[in-house]
Amino acid sequence: MAAIIRAALAHLQLPVPQADVAQASAFFRRSPTPVPLTVPPSEEYLRELHACWRDTKALSRFSSDGLTLAAMQDPAKVGLGRMPPIEPAIASLILAPDEALRPDARCPLPQCRVTDELLCKAYDAAARMGRIGNSLSHLMLAASASLQQAPAEPSLLGLSDASLQAFALMTRELGRVMSLLVQTRRQVWLAQSPLTETCGSVQRGVPVEPGELFGAAALAALRST
Repeated sequence: MAAIIRAALAHLQLPVPQADVAQASAFFRRSPTPVPLTVPPSEEYLRELHACWRDTKALSRFSSDGLTLAAMQDPAKVGLGRMPPIEPAIASLILAPDEALRPDARCPLPQCRVTDELLCKAYDAAARMGRIGNSLSHLMLAASASLQQAPAEPSLLGLSDASLQAFALMTRELGRVMSLLVQTRRQVWLAQSPLTETCGSVQRGVPVEPGELFGAAALAALRST
């Protein structure tokens, strides 16, 4: 992977920063310390990354191409819709019965409500990124298949494989972020509930299910207590 990235940087005429190498030991002259690769920042990438950094509402309206890339069949079923709502069984521990049954139940405490709404916005943005990633995966896999079928330079195949691997790793981190957002929203609601710390830790520790906030396992644990 490091060799492929070095070749890509050389093709883009970008310098590769070299890390400081510790002084070689007199006893290990045949096994010098390898120089780790540090990838330089991409100005184009950072420009897009920071476009909404200070103003989260900036560029919130997608172009027609952006809307096409973000379109997906039944995204809520796979956890790429809006932030899952709080289940009535959990909400009823905190809210009045009529409020707990609302599909958009809100936290009763103002400060917790602010935190809850920010978490929902963060999850929704991550879900949009996930839907775009779904379209990008089809495009990247189709491009990789085309390169495999047609005669292509080995360097192109290497770049394609490295791009797929980088995309897969980034996708895993996106999934980790979305899972943590769900777990954090769980904590916001549990902190307002009368559950004991033991019961709360059980609810927090239940694995995250795509498209659910607490999920069937958490509700079953709640019923058993």
